[in-house]
Amino acid sequence: MAVGLTFTADAPYSPTRCPVEEADIGQLAMTTDIERQNRPVVGFHIDGLCPRCGHKTSDIFPVEYVTEDVGGFSGIPPLSRFTARFRSQSIEEYPGLRTTVSLSKPWRVSVAVLHCHCVETHSGDGGSLGCNAEWLVQAEYNLASRQAKPIRAVPPDIQHRYWAAADSLSAVTTTSLTSVQATATKWITGLGAILGLVGVATVVTGRDTFQELDSTAQEFLVGFAALFAVASAASIFFSNLAGSGYPSVWSPSSPPDLVDADLWPIQQARQAVSKLRIATYCAGVALIAAVCAIVTIWYGPAAPSVSKVDILVVKPSPTPAISAICGALPSAQPSPTIPGTINFQPSGASSPSPYPLSSVAGITPPSC
Repeated sequence: MAVGLTFTADAPYSPTRCPVEEADIGQLAMTTDIERQNRPVVGFHIDGLCPRCGHKTSDIFPVEYVTEDVGGFSGIPPLSRFTARFRSQSIEEYPGLRTTVSLSKPWRVSVAVLHCHCVETHSGDGGSLGCNAEWLVQAEYNLASRQAKPIRAVPPDIQHRYWAAADSLSAVTTTSLTSVQATATKWITGLGAILGLVGVATVVTGRDTFQELDSTAQEFLVGFAALFAVASAASIFFSNLAGSGYPSVWSPSSPPDLVDADLWPIQQARQAVSKLRIATYCAGVALIAAVCAIVTIWYGPAAPSVSKVDILVVKPSPTPAISAICGALPSAQPSPTIPGTINFQPSGASSPSPYPLSSVAGITPPSC
């Protein structure tokens, strides 16, 4: 075996960067467990030896992570916005590696920093695992077939480009779930304020009552209101799922492997991102429905106008008397369906009723 690295088994616990070259890879005996990961694969483990202390160690090689996006619409200056989404690294992000890895799809290449998590005791470790060493590696993998090629070193002349970024990625990986949950919590608060504002806007309108719209506009308004309520409830529900999870505990049918416990936060973050995305879409639907409802109220066709009057109705028994009933004459008179009657809708009634012309003594201005 070619000697490239000198292991220091009793190395003290201290932050140490260990540049690894291609000639050193064989000494580290690194292997992956990507083939045993469940789909969708969010990461896998790399097992091997620490290049500093030489002890057996294992660390996560993440392939998906939550990132902050910078972008904008065409013609609008870019805006920095936190986007809770997962993104796979690709070879295009590492131009210096183009000559060292194949470009055939669906194989992808990523760079990550590994940390020593050996179980040996190092002076000054304070109970922490490992010797606190880190080193940079590259992996070429196929997520579809869950295969990985042998781990390789990052060329020494380009390691400086990626080390700081890989450190940041490692830190982001450990906080992915909490970042998404924090975003979901803020989204719930903002969503409540937006929905409350929209609710007020639907009340402060140019129409006084629902009854002033014609039947078609009323049906549209009811549909938009129902869609708004359902979409709003769904948005709040999925936002809470993303931020807090489902309020139930049960025994899984097939408990996950303990060795993958360090990947659980990434997998949960992936699910939380998916739920937060659904919540966002539902909120958009609710907003559109609310706008459509407001437009319907403001600009929908009005119900046909009716004239309010009092009709004087003769009651022949037991004592002849004339009573005034206030209401509306909503259609052509006399009634086209029942000869000898008029259609009259008393105030408070839901529909007109026929009144015999023989019982109507007269019509006077309305009293209601």
